Amino acid sequence: MISDDQWTIYWRNLTDWCTRRDSAASAGRLYALIHLFDLAIERMVWDGALPAIAEWRATAPVDPRAARWMAFIAQYAALRSGPPAEQLATLTQLAATAEDDPPLHERVLHAIGIGHALLGRYDAALTHWRAALAIAEHNDDPVRCAYLLLAIGTAHNDLDEYPAAMAYSEQSLALARSCDAPDRIAHACYEIGNNALHLGEWARADAALAEAEAIYTARGLTPRLAMVTWAHGIAQQMRGDDAAAERSLRFALTELRARSPTITIDALAHLGLTYASQARNAEASAVYREAIAHAEQHALRHWLPIYRGLLASHLARQGATDAALDLFAAALRDIEELRDAQQIDAVRMSLFGTTQYVFEALFHLRLARGEHAQAFVVAEQARARGFRDQLSAMTGQLPIAHDTGITLAKTQALLADDDLVLAYMTTGGIPAGSHWLNQLVHVNPRLLGHVLAPPAIVLFAITAATVDVLHLTGDPNMLRASPGQRDPTLDLLQSDRSLRRLYTMLIAPVAAQIARARRVLIVPHGSLHSVPFAALRGPHGRYLRNASGPALLILPSVTMLARPPRATPPVRAGLAIGYNDPHGAGLAYAEAEALLVAGLMGGEAWVGPQPKRELLLARGRMPWLHIAGHARVDPQHPLRSQIVLGEDDTLDAASVLARARVDSDLVTLSACMSGYSQVLPGDELIGLLRAFLIAGARNTICSQTRIPDTVTFLVMARVYELLAAGASAATALQQAVAELQTMTTATVIARLAALGQPTADLHITGDTPFAAPQFWGGLVCVGG
Repeated sequence: MISDDQWTIYWRNLTDWCTRRDSAASAGRLYALIHLFDLAIERMVWDGALPAIAEWRATAPVDPRAARWMAFIAQYAALRSGPPAEQLATLTQLAATAEDDPPLHERVLHAIGIGHALLGRYDAALTHWRAALAIAEHNDDPVRCAYLLLAIGTAHNDLDEYPAAMAYSEQSLALARSCDAPDRIAHACYEIGNNALHLGEWARADAALAEAEAIYTARGLTPRLAMVTWAHGIAQQMRGDDAAAERSLRFALTELRARSPTITIDALAHLGLTYASQARNAEASAVYREAIAHAEQHALRHWLPIYRGLLASHLARQGATDAALDLFAAALRDIEELRDAQQIDAVRMSLFGTTQYVFEALFHLRLARGEHAQAFVVAEQARARGFRDQLSAMTGQLPIAHDTGITLAKTQALLADDDLVLAYMTTGGIPAGSHWLNQLVHVNPRLLGHVLAPPAIVLFAITAATVDVLHLTGDPNMLRASPGQRDPTLDLLQSDRSLRRLYTMLIAPVAAQIARARRVLIVPHGSLHSVPFAALRGPHGRYLRNASGPALLILPSVTMLARPPRATPPVRAGLAIGYNDPHGAGLAYAEAEALLVAGLMGGEAWVGPQPKRELLLARGRMPWLHIAGHARVDPQHPLRSQIVLGEDDTLDAASVLARARVDSDLVTLSACMSGYSQVLPGDELIGLLRAFLIAGARNTICSQTRIPDTVTFLVMARVYELLAAGASAATALQQAVAELQTMTTATVIARLAALGQPTADLHITGDTPFAAPQFWGGLVCVGG
């Protein structure tokens, strides 16, 4: 272990070298200054190089390059020791003058990223860190690359994106080991331990933290060792060892209070949770307030709403509901300001996911106070917010601010007398797969109740004249898709028992109101997005979507009802695209379907293998768009989900979001899984469906599941016949599916023949081959 005396000697030698008087040593002095600065950072003594700079300036000439480095080091020290906003402006100016000095430019960009991250501007932080990483890679500097990979990983950690954070930490560790850089190895092990901790991989966390602890101990880096102790404290807290957790967290606070504002406030918050879970209420309130004050002092905007929410929930449990509401209101303002500062949509959504607890806790408090109208507003704020933000930004049509959004009264004013809105709200959802909350369920449920709202499903049943609020039975976590489950909706459709159970849970309490409605607008939330509502089956054996029942629409949020109709007529005719894609499991009817739709609707048809993507993206507004073909879903990267338009020609969700402007009354994605969406924390839907809604589709017909080509052709043929006759999209889909359910094999063959399609290779069995819900239950109409 390196003693403090040895550090002092080493430090003095570097300082002496920095201040040598002979002019020939200028480059060496600067090298020593940079090394001294790096050493100060490792010891978390942010201003440690400043005395050497002052002595250099007093005793030797300073050339322009050294002056720029000195300015950077001084600004970095100020950045890490106080509110970062002022230093960011100076660092940004310095970056513009440092481009001819790549090592300095990379460091300045790194520092700017740190400042933005401290302010919760993660999009800007990631942009600067990735630019810095590119410079370090070009400079062939693996040590700096390892450092920057960790920085990128910390942003993902703050956003609760722990698998991504872990991937960056692992890359950093591999680089650090390859160049035998012990400080970087220790730092990467610490970050791996932190990420593993939050993934619920506690054995891996213990091993990684132990390696970091050993290196930091040997190198005498007590402040860095305190960071490891902080992580150990969280692990001890999760495992229910409150006494050990308190000791570890207090040690970390003693060492890091003046060095790391982020760890300080996090340690305070975890200490508050430890006290709250032991009913040490006054102590919990005190440290929560200290965490908030610390975040305010250092302008740490990301953490303010989270810790205000923790204190507000704690006060609400003690009966101080008025004080809790004041804190919740402040937290919501923090969240709005924080998300408005982000430009990258994925970052905005992730930020919302980290603050979802605030909305859920406030929602329950409003319900407990009997304030149903206010609870509805909170539920809508918590629902698919990133989707509505982006829709508003791209169309300029939807209100998005929390004080101007949809309310119960506004919702009722938008409904016809025979409309019924079923707006669900789920709380207490635990992420599927690896996550520390999954571990708490079994290891420390006492703590779980302080970091997660109670699991619940609440339904707002809204008509133009009435509002009913129902607390439904059931745990939303029982409906989570498991990791690797590729078609969760189809799995439900193939289980009659599940469809009946879900009907009893979600529909039976409002069955009488549904029977009186002409149109039912279903607004799912959380795990309910994978529920095939149309196929839920009542005790009488009838499915929710049936020939005599109401038309069903799905909405991502109630706010979609406020979206106005198109202001001006479209500039192009409607368009139908079809490609049979003979590779692999080729389609028999996609191109015929496109030609049929174009004929019925008086539009254009693009069929065959020729490329169509660029022509479609450049086409602009049109009254309707129909695409028939294969869809390829990427559950891990849903923006890469795509629909095949031609030979080696695909259209992915990211391209639709970035470039498409269809502005259509109806977009039909006649492809398996085209309506599949990954549901992120914060109720964010990501996939082709969301992309086309943002591109301007007022209604979308799509499939949440895999469906045979024959079925989609038969359904779409009938849907467009009914649309051409004046039916709405939801009504046309309802009637087309009702007819499909009762079609006999002979009727199917006759219908295909009447539409000009061959039937020789048709393989269907049974009297009514498509009556089962797996053939039609995934077909949905989404819109308002």
